Amino acid sequence: RCADDSFWNAYLDIIHNPYENDGVDFWWIDWQQGDTSDVEGLDPLNALNHYHFLDNAEDGRIPMILSRYAGIGSHRYPLGFSGDTYIDWKSLDFQPYFTINANNVGYSWWSHDIGGHMGGSRDDDLYMRWLEFGVFSPIMRLHSTNLNFLGKEPWKYRADVCKAAKYWLNLRHKMIPYIYTMDKLTHTDGIALCEPMYYSYPQSEEAYNVPNQYMFGSELMVCPITTAQHKDINMGSVDVWLPEGKWTDIFTLKTYEGNRRITMFRDLDVIPVLAKQGAIIPLSADEGNKTDNPESLEIWAFSGNGKFELAEDSNKSDYETHTVKTLFEISYENNTLTFTINKANGDLSVIPQKRDYKIIVKDMVKNGKPLTFEIKQADVDKTYKITEECAEKRREESACEAFIRLVSRWQATAIEKQKAYEQFDDFAAKERILGIMDRSKLPQNVILAINEML
Repeated sequence: RCADDSFWNAYLDIIHNPYENDGVDFWWIDWQQGDTSDVEGLDPLNALNHYHFLDNAEDGRIPMILSRYAGIGSHRYPLGFSGDTYIDWKSLDFQPYFTINANNVGYSWWSHDIGGHMGGSRDDDLYMRWLEFGVFSPIMRLHSTNLNFLGKEPWKYRADVCKAAKYWLNLRHKMIPYIYTMDKLTHTDGIALCEPMYYSYPQSEEAYNVPNQYMFGSELMVCPITTAQHKDINMGSVDVWLPEGKWTDIFTLKTYEGNRRITMFRDLDVIPVLAKQGAIIPLSADEGNKTDNPESLEIWAFSGNGKFELAEDSNKSDYETHTVKTLFEISYENNTLTFTINKANGDLSVIPQKRDYKIIVKDMVKNGKPLTFEIKQADVDKTYKITEECAEKRREESACEAFIRLVSRWQATAIEKQKAYEQFDDFAAKERILGIMDRSKLPQNVILAINEML
């Protein structure tokens, strides 16, 4: 009945709108794809997406639906639902590749059944890795078949996984200012939140050979771990290509020199997420699950020269005339770090008139602690500049410390580990360490993990 106005009016006004008046924000349109309708050649799902999308905007909100793919052009009606995922590593491994390459047909906002929807076997480690990818995907949505034993609630998993899941879910909520800014860029400039590496580095052959690695907005590069833990060291790993420049892991705070490939190893509760030099990542510091433009901002910054323009709006369909932007800038020259919060420009009525700022320069220290600045009740229509002279870079662990830490992870006897340790007589010489490791009886994963630290 796609061509019947009376059908659409009844379908939306009589069936759906009363639920919206009771608090339903948007609809998940499912099980409707096909090629049969009263309009020749029209997939009924295209019509459903179109009319639901328009109807959702009638009360002034920015329209949103969640629906299945209805062919080329479906990106006009986001969000996309990629279909039922299986609870196995193969299914997880496909999700990042699928998400980032969908940009090639203009479809950038994808939603997955994070954790796996059906089938498979219970695997707490798999759940954790899936959730970590979900935090750095366009839409974070836990989901599964409606069975008693398939729930994805964190408290249904072992204690360490539950604790880590809570951290990751809270982090995703804190990231709303950053993600929302990037999503506005998708709308205005066609720059997706999750893009394959060859979009940023089209001239580099390596950018085409890391199918699961991607840029997450302008500041971050994400390398999800999509394979099981290595039992010999109880860590997961992922092969990473580092573009030219310096990259700092926002969680481990290790800095890497670029223009090379490397295998990165991580505990179950973390994946490699790398910030470029001069990266600025605005996070909400408001308590609870508020989604208003935040009263307090926590900004993660990384030494270098960079800038980030935070975008906020009315969260209504009139957002284009009710948008405000705040430019943050960082510079680091001659051991002097400067961070600037420029006055906000635009319709200031959509943000709090005073804000608390906490700026954490993650890769620098003062008195042994991360370099931190706080400004309470800052006027949003004023500019603030902070300068720190003789700013110190964070000290990274020595080769000996890294060796002991990683060999300790090796699931072997203390005697075997001590014999391996005694082969190394000079931990100051990187080349000698690497040479001895190649001839040692250390497991390959231990060797690769130490190589990453060096």
